[in-house]
Amino acid sequence: MDRMACVDIRSLPLQVLLRNRPEWGEQAVAVVDRDTPTGTILYVNKRGRARRILPGLRYGAGLSLCRELRGGTVSPVDIEDAVTFITARLWQFSPRVEPSPFEPGVFWLDA
Repeated sequence: MDRMACVDIRSLPLQVLLRNRPEWGEQAVAVVDRDTPTGTILYVNKRGRARRILPGLRYGAGLSLCRELRGGTVSPVDIEDAVTFITARLWQFSPRVEPSPFEPGVFWLDA
């Protein structure tokens, strides 16, 4: 019987953005697909959700709900670097680790 484990690092692109912009740590923060008012919010932190800012909203709509909202983009290269780093760390616990090709931050491990 095969045993699989799933590691889900929620909102990995948001965590990458906050790692790159630590001064935003105490504010409402969103990852957007492009840094314009018409950009779509992809991920939002807890402070943003408390202000009713949700993924799928336009960045401009999020700013109308919270003037202090900080938004930024995360490059695919930065996400790939984070996935590579986490995969290497998970290899310390399992000989087989497979990152999800569909959701950044989801990893499957041979338990």
